[in-house]
Amino acid sequence: MDSQKIDKGREVDAIFIDLSKAFNEVDHMKLLYKLDKIGINRQVRNWVQSLLVGCSQTVVGDGFESS
Repeated sequence: MDSQKIDKGREVDAIFIDLSKAFNEVDHMKLLYKLDKIGINRQVRNWVQSLLVGCSQTVVGDGFESS
Protein backbone atom coordinates (compact mmCIF):
# COMPACT_ATOMS: atom_id res chain seq x y z
CA MET A 1 0.00 0.00 0.00
CA ASP A 2 1.35 3.45 -0.91
CA SER A 3 0.54 5.03 2.45
CA GLN A 4 2.74 2.41 4.13
CA LYS A 5 5.60 3.29 1.77
CA ILE A 6 5.18 6.97 2.61
CA ASP A 7 5.14 6.20 6.34
CA LYS A 8 8.42 4.29 5.92
CA GLY A 9 10.00 7.19 4.02
CA ARG A 10 10.07 5.34 0.71
CA GLU A 11 9.61 7.05 -2.64
CA VAL A 12 6.14 6.98 -4.17
CA ASP A 13 5.38 8.18 -7.69
CA ALA A 14 2.06 9.75 -8.67
CA ILE A 15 0.72 11.19 -11.90
CA PHE A 16 -2.16 13.67 -11.98
CA ILE A 17 -3.90 14.34 -15.28
CA ASP A 18 -6.61 16.93 -15.90
CA LEU A 19 -8.78 15.40 -18.61
CA SER A 20 -11.65 17.86 -18.31
CA LYS A 21 -10.76 19.86 -21.42
CA ALA A 22 -10.37 16.71 -23.51
CA PHE A 23 -13.92 15.67 -22.66
CA ASN A 24 -15.28 19.08 -23.69
CA GLU A 25 -14.37 18.26 -27.31
CA VAL A 26 -16.18 14.90 -27.46
CA ASP A 27 -19.86 13.97 -27.56
CA HIS A 28 -20.24 12.22 -24.21
CA MET A 29 -22.82 9.67 -25.34
CA LYS A 30 -20.72 8.69 -28.37
CA LEU A 31 -17.65 8.28 -26.18
CA LEU A 32 -19.48 5.99 -23.75
CA TYR A 33 -20.97 4.02 -26.65
CA LYS A 34 -17.55 3.49 -28.20
CA LEU A 35 -16.05 2.46 -24.87
CA ASP A 36 -18.82 -0.15 -24.57
CA LYS A 37 -18.25 -1.38 -28.13
CA ILE A 38 -14.51 -1.91 -27.66
CA GLY A 39 -15.16 -3.82 -24.44
CA ILE A 40 -13.30 -1.55 -22.07
CA ASN A 41 -13.18 -2.66 -18.44
CA ARG A 42 -16.52 -1.83 -16.81
CA GLN A 43 -14.90 -0.07 -13.86
CA VAL A 44 -12.94 2.20 -16.20
CA ARG A 45 -16.05 2.91 -18.27
CA ASN A 46 -18.01 3.82 -15.12
CA TRP A 47 -15.14 6.05 -13.97
CA VAL A 48 -15.21 7.93 -17.28
CA GLN A 49 -18.98 8.26 -17.04
CA SER A 50 -18.68 9.70 -13.53
CA LEU A 51 -16.23 12.29 -14.86
CA LEU A 52 -18.78 13.34 -17.45
CA VAL A 53 -21.65 13.86 -14.98
CA GLY A 54 -22.31 17.56 -14.68
CA CYS A 55 -20.06 18.44 -17.62
CA SER A 56 -21.56 20.67 -20.25
CA GLN A 57 -20.64 21.21 -23.86
CA THR A 58 -20.72 24.40 -25.90
CA VAL A 59 -20.23 24.77 -29.62
CA VAL A 60 -19.15 28.14 -30.99
CA GLY A 61 -19.24 28.99 -34.68
CA ASP A 62 -19.79 32.09 -36.77
CA GLY A 63 -20.32 34.17 -33.66
CA PHE A 64 -23.08 31.91 -32.30
CA GLU A 65 -22.86 29.81 -29.17
CA SER A 66 -24.96 26.76 -28.34
CA SER A 67 -26.22 26.03 -24.85
